[in-house]
Amino acid sequence: NWGGLTEAQVVLTSTMLVFYSLSVVTQSVNTIMNRAYYSTKNSILPFLAGSVGIVMNFVLAYAVTVGTGLGAAGVALAYTAATIFITAGLLAMFRKRIPGFRFINSPGFIQKTIIAAVIMGVVLIVADRYLMTLIFKEGIMGISKSGQALWVGMEMAAGLGVYCVVSYAFRIDEMRQIVTGISNKIKAIAKN
Repeated sequence: NWGGLTEAQVVLTSTMLVFYSLSVVTQSVNTIMNRAYYSTKNSILPFLAGSVGIVMNFVLAYAVTVGTGLGAAGVALAYTAATIFITAGLLAMFRKRIPGFRFINSPGFIQKTIIAAVIMGVVLIVADRYLMTLIFKEGIMGISKSGQALWVGMEMAAGLGVYCVVSYAFRIDEMRQIVTGISNKIKAIAKN
């Protein structure tokens, strides 16, 4: 039912998405760390960390839901807090198991990534509040569903573009590798 959501429900959904989005990085690192542990023939520590995470998630979700006015958004916040805790634990234990281990070799990677993400966020806020309302002549809630999909798609493309350009300008190795890979593919296709 497209028209069934109230403004309060939209705010709740967006709050939940913000809280869940904070766990995207830690969930990705968890997946990599689990494979790192398996490569060292250790499946017990990831299993224990996951089990502790499930219990911690339940306890935090209950505490946040009952103790604050966040309601359902508290569950998302609790999940994110649990994944951060699990990731920190897995990384710390792995460093003890393998001395000298560094998850990130590139100096300044985290700082550069955070700055790129903040710049992307500022551009998206400005685009959402000013540019998109100029293009569509009204707010997102006042336009058709296809217009809303176009609005979100344009913002996603703008965010991705800004993040890629800033990351490339900051010489983040991974972004340079992606650009080089795409460039090589295009050259290979052009030769055929």
